[in-house]
Amino acid sequence: MLDHPADLLATVGAARAAGWRIAVDDLGTNSDSLALLPLMAPEIVKLDLNLIQGPVTPNMGRTMTAGDDYVERTGASIVAEGIESDAHLARARAFGATLGQGFRFGKPDDSLRRCAGLGMPAPPHGSGFPASPFSAVAESPRVRIATKDVLYAISLDIEQLASRLSDSPMLVASFQDVGHIGAPTIDRCRSLVDNTSLTVVAARGLSEPMIPGARHVDLRADDPAANEWNVIVLSPHASAALIANDLGDDGPDGARRFAYVLTHDRDTVPSAATSMLHRIAS
Repeated sequence: MLDHPADLLATVGAARAAGWRIAVDDLGTNSDSLALLPLMAPEIVKLDLNLIQGPVTPNMGRTMTAGDDYVERTGASIVAEGIESDAHLARARAFGATLGQGFRFGKPDDSLRRCAGLGMPAPPHGSGFPASPFSAVAESPRVRIATKDVLYAISLDIEQLASRLSDSPMLVASFQDVGHIGAPTIDRCRSLVDNTSLTVVAARGLSEPMIPGARHVDLRADDPAANEWNVIVLSPHASAALIANDLGDDGPDGARRFAYVLTHDRDTVPSAATSMLHRIAS
């Protein structure tokens, strides 16, 4: 699902605009579905067959804690597949499933066509997305002003969060201009690629890949995100973002001022990340 995130999110947005609800299937088969939970915001989470029928593993624990965190925050429904015995049913209930399918209940037939509506919660996100990360927070009372050297220290800490997380985090970073992506930044991002499900690097003039394994976005000069410095980390368990807009100061680089927001809000951070992911070319 992360091969074409812009197309995926556009499809989700179009489906929501048409009044549909979203389901994520096979939760637990790979890290992609976990990483995308905060962005797709599905109303239904469907557990993979192996979670119900397979042996207990550490990966099972990671999957279920991440899924449970999401369900607790959003009210999404958990569906378990592959329920073929009382033991499978007990495990599905232990994982919080309130809906299930499998031979334990009967063979497939057309009876599901007569099921009543499931009463899904309202979508947690609309079909639209902000024009840029800073546009998502520009009206927030938490907007402050700081110099680049102060924000640099904050950005390093957020990057370290991405390195510590073990639940398939995403890292989305934009640096205004390719000239701001120096060797230290390249080295740090390169070291983070292997620990993330998706690493995105964006800047004006970024016409050639600089970091193996990362997705690169060459921002247009008139793109509002080209005036921003954003470092966004998002995972099933954690979220953090430095979202900053250049105020256009002259003078020493480290003394340049930015209007910025530092946020861990579980709605704002996915919104900011989604805004940048829409810029990834298929």
